[in-house]
Amino acid sequence: MKDLIDGLNTRYNICAQTTSEREFYLLLYYYFDYIIKTPELHSVFEQSEHEYHQAHGKLWSKPRLTDEEADIAEAKTIKLEKFNLFSVGAWIHGRIYLPVDDYRNTDDPDYRQDPVAVILLKGYDYTKTLQWRFPEITERLRVLNRWFEGKRDRYEKDLRQFHLMFLDELDKIKVGEKPLVSIEKNYSTPFSFNERTGDFTFLKTKGNISPGSQEYKVFITLYNGNEYMAEYLDILKSISPNIESVTKVNKATLHTIIRNVKEKLGILPETEASNPDIIRNIPKLGYRLVFEHINQRAEQA
Repeated sequence: MKDLIDGLNTRYNICAQTTSEREFYLLLYYYFDYIIKTPELHSVFEQSEHEYHQAHGKLWSKPRLTDEEADIAEAKTIKLEKFNLFSVGAWIHGRIYLPVDDYRNTDDPDYRQDPVAVILLKGYDYTKTLQWRFPEITERLRVLNRWFEGKRDRYEKDLRQFHLMFLDELDKIKVGEKPLVSIEKNYSTPFSFNERTGDFTFLKTKGNISPGSQEYKVFITLYNGNEYMAEYLDILKSISPNIESVTKVNKATLHTIIRNVKEKLGILPETEASNPDIIRNIPKLGYRLVFEHINQRAEQA
C-alpha cells in the first residue's frame, strides 16, 4: 500500500508544481491514468462511483417530482457531489482524462479526434487551423477552449480535494476499516441499436425507443456523443433547442426522461431489473453510456 500512496503523491506533486498550464492538464491526465491503470486504486474509484450512483438514483427515483421535492433532491444532490470521491473526480475524469486517453490510443488524424483533446495537447491556435468535418465548429471550439484557458485554479482545486479524499480512503483500507472492493464489470455485453428505427437488443431484452420521442432524442445524443457522453445542456437542447441554461426544473425533467429510457432498456424498476445500469450521471457534467464496448452498431438502412 505504501508504494501505491507514494506513487499517487509523486504524481500529484509533479502535477501541482508545474508552471505551464498546458503541461498541467497533461500531467493531470497521467495522474488519473495511474489510478485507472492500477487495480487497487481503480477499485477504490469504482466503489465510490457505485455508491454515488446508488445514492443519486434514490434521490431522483420518483417519476414525477413537485417543485418542493425537486428543490430537496437538488439540495441533497449538491451535498452528495461535494463529499463523494467519484463526484469530485468525475469532472476531471470526464472533461480531461477520457478525451486525452482516447486521443492517446487511436490513430485518427487530429481533425477526426475529439477537439477537447487537441486543444489540451496542442493548443487552441493549432486546433482552429484544422479542417473539422462538422458545422458550427468555430463557436464550438471557442466554448471548449473556455473550459480550460485560465481555468487551471479551478481544476487544481478539484484535484487537491480529490487527492486528499483518495488518501483518506486509502487510510481506511490500511487500518482495516474498509476492504478493497472490486466492482464487477458487466457492461461488455451484447447491445445493438438501430438509429433509424429505434429498435434495440440489450442482452435478452428487445424493444423500441420510438424515433421522435424525447427518450429517443436523449438516448441518441448519448449514443452518438464522444465516449458515449454528453453534457446536460447538449442533451436538453436535443429535446428543446431553445433552452439556454441548465436549471433545476429542466434537470428534473431530464431525470424523468432518463428514467423512462432505463425502463425501456430493462434497467428499472430495480425490483424487476434484468439488465445492468448503463446510463450514468456524471456529476456537474452530464450523462454517459458506460459500455466497455458495443458489440455492433446497426447499419443505417
